[in-house]
Amino acid sequence: MNRNKIPEDIGDYVRYDGKNLYWTVDRKPYKSLGKISGNVSENGYMRLMFRGKKYLSHRVIWFLVNKEQPPEYLDHINNDRLDNRIENLRAVSSKQNTYNTVLNIKNTSGVKGVSWHKHTGKWQARMRINDKEQYLGIFDNIEDAERVMKETREKIHGEYANHG
Repeated sequence: MNRNKIPEDIGDYVRYDGKNLYWTVDRKPYKSLGKISGNVSENGYMRLMFRGKKYLSHRVIWFLVNKEQPPEYLDHINNDRLDNRIENLRAVSSKQNTYNTVLNIKNTSGVKGVSWHKHTGKWQARMRINDKEQYLGIFDNIEDAERVMKETREKIHGEYANHG
């Protein structure tokens, strides 16, 4: 993750309109004045080049709005990496950042933390708690496993809980 220190004068070159960053100067030969600054990176974040360095747009926005360098971790509350509205950004710890993740693409049950247990022919619920894999139970139906996962996630992760 790119965490370059945001230059103090970047606000002289870009403006934030509550949603996006726009160039306020024409960067020849790009004819960039008034255009959205940056593009979508390979990992799905908006980023811009400034003085030969790459900066994640949401980190620049944090800097412009809060008048301070962004913390090490910033979380997109709704998980949309392109939604850089300041109300969708929050300072988090590394652990809190991992709580707010979406359903893994390899998940086959459609329920975060729930998988089919071949030996028993039932659904199992499990999650990491304090960096250790914890089994929350084996269930006859997926709805019960999902309920236990959601209740546990709400209890452990609080406001950072994401059910997928």
